[in-house]
This record gives sequence, structure tokens and C-alpha cells, in this order.
Amino acid sequence: MNELDKWSKVHEAVVTIEEFLEWLESRGIILAQKYNDSEHLYPTYRNRRKLLEEYFEIDATKLERERRELLENARIKNRGG
Repeated sequence: MNELDKWSKVHEAVVTIEEFLEWLESRGIILAQKYNDSEHLYPTYRNRRKLLEEYFEIDATKLERERRELLENARIKNRGG
């Protein structure tokens, strides 16, 4: 399965999760993680979209490449080529 197919299957869930995370942040609730076996939690500033891509096993580089190929093929087809 290519990345575009994988993305289309999870896109709605990604949007819902992103909206939920934004809602949490608007209420002062943030993601946190432990560092170096510490007992303390520290805010994580990892990109949410990258975390979701990792969770859903989406390769962002491949996804972008496939999107560009799809657009280029559509342009060629529209030019009559």
C-alpha cells in the first residue's frame, strides 16, 4: 500500500486527534515526557503531525513525493500529454 492510500485511510482520524490536542492545549493541558529515566515530566515540543505520522506509520517524505507525482501526472494529462 502506498503512502497516499495509507494517508487517505487515517486522515479523518488525524484531523480529529489534532483538534482534540488543540482543545487540550486551550485548557492548559499539554503533552509531556520523561527524559533520561527521570521521574519528572517535561513538556514535549515534538511536532504533533510528525507524532501522528509516526503512530500511523506514514512516511512523510514518501507521501509528499507521491502527492507531487500525482499532481505532475494530472498536469500532463490536462495538457493532452
